[in-house]
Amino acid sequence: MITVTESAKERLKRALLITVREPEMGLRLETTSLGECGLYPDRERDGDHVIEHEGTKVLLLSERVSRLLEDATLDTSGPAPQGTKLVIRRSRGRRGRSHR
Repeated sequence: MITVTESAKERLKRALLITVREPEMGLRLETTSLGECGLYPDRERDGDHVIEHEGTKVLLLSERVSRLLEDATLDTSGPAPQGTKLVIRRSRGRRGRSHR
């Protein structure tokens, strides 16, 4: 499963608190067939891997996405003029992608 740093968990929790008012919601990380990633508010589903921070579900991953990102780390980069970004870094020399 993906490793999520403490700074990424904090960033996810801040984003979640801004966008979602329902405590059972989390942010789902999804991938496209082009290898891009995105986050959107969603509820936990059967089989999901759930990452929590301070008692809040901050990240939801399907089994498929969890397998795709099993050697990756979700971290933050910045600060940048546009703010702190979430970055997925893969081990074994693979390049990561940035997402706000």
